[in-house]
Amino acid sequence: MMMQEYQQSIEEFTQIYNLKPIKNNQGGMGFNHSFALYKILKDIKPSLVIESGVWKGHSTYIIENAAPESKIVCLDISYENIEYRSEKAEYKTGDFNSVDWTKYNIDDSICFFDDHQNAMERLKEMKWWGFKKCIFEDNYPVNEGDFYSLKQIQNKVGHENIQLSQDYKPKKIKQKIKRNIEERVLNKYYFRQNMIRKPNTVDVASFEKNISKVLEFSPVLTNEKNIWNKKWEGYYKKPDEILDKDNLGTFPIFKKFFDSLDSETKKREFEYGFITYVEIK
Repeated sequence: MMMQEYQQSIEEFTQIYNLKPIKNNQGGMGFNHSFALYKILKDIKPSLVIESGVWKGHSTYIIENAAPESKIVCLDISYENIEYRSEKAEYKTGDFNSVDWTKYNIDDSICFFDDHQNAMERLKEMKWWGFKKCIFEDNYPVNEGDFYSLKQIQNKVGHENIQLSQDYKPKKIKQKIKRNIEERVLNKYYFRQNMIRKPNTVDVASFEKNISKVLEFSPVLTNEKNIWNKKWEGYYKKPDEILDKDNLGTFPIFKKFFDSLDSETKKREFEYGFITYVEIK
């Protein structure tokens, strides 16, 4: 039933996606995560959406189309890369934890985190202020990514290096030396920071105590291998795809969009990083 609901929204969303103001959102969300964000917001109909991590502004465009009646608060530490600004959004410079949220009505709100910060700390901050719902745009598998993710919490593995994914680690000698020094300092002052987290069983215990729902949103379609060049198995196992690549005739608007993409663009649009919806008790 859920898959049928997703499929019914594909054509409508593709029309909105075709009109996106940012044609090249490299470094940001593609079709899969954009559709997930759109569908979640469309179903929940929040009165307030907090977007933490704006990048070029693509996700703001998705938010305003999914929830046209919602107030939008955009947060980023810098807007130097922004290409699209919404007339409906309030823009604030700074981190999620630097805002006095008592000045907003958050009773019917949702937070969208695409800021690559410690997911455990974000959940604690939400709990402290009284937020109940959020979306993590990235939910890195074990041994991947540049922040402590939900999957890493649930698997009790911690996040022992700033960047776990081999392909994304510093390559040049100076960069390696700088990163090594940075990580040594973080480990030395381990209990005074949250960038690095050692393997532990405490986080998953508190996570399970405070979280009522965790939903990894299904991808529309995916590439043969994931963004870490691994097969979709083990820690990388993904939910079922919403559509069948060999049977797109029922979705003519989507099929036209899909067929119009060159191979590199298609690969980028259909990357999938386990975008996840969470509810706090």
